[in-house]
Amino acid sequence: MDAEIHNLTKTLIQTKILEAFKEQPEYIDSLVQAALQQEVNQYGGKPDFRDKTMPFLTYLVRDQIHRLARESIQEVVAEEQPRLKESIREQLVNGALSDGLLAAVVDAVKQEWRLTVNVQAEKEEDR
Repeated sequence: MDAEIHNLTKTLIQTKILEAFKEQPEYIDSLVQAALQQEVNQYGGKPDFRDKTMPFLTYLVRDQIHRLARESIQEVVAEEQPRLKESIREQLVNGALSDGLLAAVVDAVKQEWRLTVNVQAEKEEDR
């Protein structure tokens, strides 16, 4: 019984809304304009007092541009994969990457750790 009342009420409300839109179609334009200008946060959601806001339409356009940029970058990387692999390999072999990594480790050790190195020499006969 409750489901029937719910469905009947919902249908009645939808019918009245459609009638209102037919009688005054400018309401549709106003609703669309209001929806597109509604302020949202950077994720397209309802902003709180800390969020930077933007109109919903701006969010949608920005989101599509970001999606297309990601797709374009993925395509370029896929096309250039052999050259990128070779460049990475050359940098690893030439030591530029390992030199940078070693410098970062040495710097971290200097700042965070106390390093002690002990060297002991033995004659081959003493072993």
